[in-house]
Amino acid sequence: SETGEKDPEAAIDMMKLLLDTVGDKLQEREVAYQFLGWDMDGLLRDPAVQRPLLQRLKWDDTLARQIFRSAYMDTGQQMLYEACDFYGEPELKGKILALLEANPLFEDFA
Repeated sequence: SETGEKDPEAAIDMMKLLLDTVGDKLQEREVAYQFLGWDMDGLLRDPAVQRPLLQRLKWDDTLARQIFRSAYMDTGQQMLYEACDFYGEPELKGKILALLEANPLFEDFA
């Protein structure tokens, strides 16, 4: 989170490296929770990181799948999804919604 405040791009690169390293294990709930629900949740919620992360998600389909098609969904992903409205990204929001709808573990953001 500290890196996100000082250098959002570096924080996103670090997030990407960790998610790439974990790979398919993001389909295991405990692993996905550890990374997306615990380790990276603050970054997903951080407005300083959200805007550059949304820009990255436009072209990095792997990162988008890692975040929105994992075995864990919670407030961090919801806040990032909703940030599309705040930053005027309706096309990206549609892309994310398609990923969420293809995720068998996603029910709905309450």
